[in-house]
Parts: sequence; structure tokens; C-alpha cells
Amino acid sequence: GFSPEHTKKAIENIKIGAEKAKRKFEDLDIAAYILFSPSKDGTISEATKGFISLCVTQFFDMETLRLSGFKEDEVEKIKESYTKGGYKEAVKYITDDMVNALGVAGTPEKCHEGLERYEKVGVKIPIILPLGVDDVKFAINTASEYASS
Repeated sequence: GFSPEHTKKAIENIKIGAEKAKRKFEDLDIAAYILFSPSKDGTISEATKGFISLCVTQFFDMETLRLSGFKEDEVEKIKESYTKGGYKEAVKYITDDMVNALGVAGTPEKCHEGLERYEKVGVKIPIILPLGVDDVKFAINTASEYASS
């Protein structure tokens, strides 16, 4: 669950490693875990925002978040609210843009655009992690519609 920008940076390092190993980068299958939360009406669930608040407060450092478009004052506000009231408090400060910075969420069309962002930076195999969805089959169908387009 990293942003396309972070993924692009990681892929650049993979290219360097491939060169050092005398391997052709084009022969490598680049995969990425992608947090995936489609909904018919575009609403992003509290569970999805809660997971993003956990990522912001516990998993990612400021450099990674900055690379993903987060501002330091936003991160501090999320961390403070998480400390005071857990994810239920922190989700109040998680915007839809923040969710889409670290994953793909919204309407099926918006999710297709998000998957395309990962493809454009070099991801060949998206590993879809349905998150905060009531209908996992809908999430899988949304992803497979993109894959077959």
C-alpha cells in the first residue's frame, strides 16, 4: 500500500539493481500491493480511512508520506487525533485524496484511473487488496474490468 510516487522510486532502484546484476529490467515482473476500495457511489468507507490512519500513524515515515503528497501539519494532526481517540478520531482528518494517495478508492471509474497511475509508473502485476468493502465480489469485478480493458 504505497503511493504511485513511492512505487516509482522503488522501481528506479530495481532498475539499478537489475543493471548491477546484468539482468534486463524488461524481463522482470514488477508487482505491487494496492489498497483497493471501490464503491458504486464513490463513498470511501470509515474502515478504509481507518486503515489509512493506521498507515500514517504507525507504518510510514514522514519521507514516504511527503513523497505521497502529505503535508507535515496534516500528518501531525492525524497522529495527535489517533493518540487521543484511536482511528475513530483520526478518520475525521483523512481525506479522500489521502486515501487515493496511498491506494485506490472511489467509483469504479476512479479506481480504474488509480490502477492506471500504478501501471504508468511500471507496475505490471497489481496485487489488489480489497479494503473496507462490503461486497468483495464487486471489488474483484471492478479490478478485472480494468485488467480486461
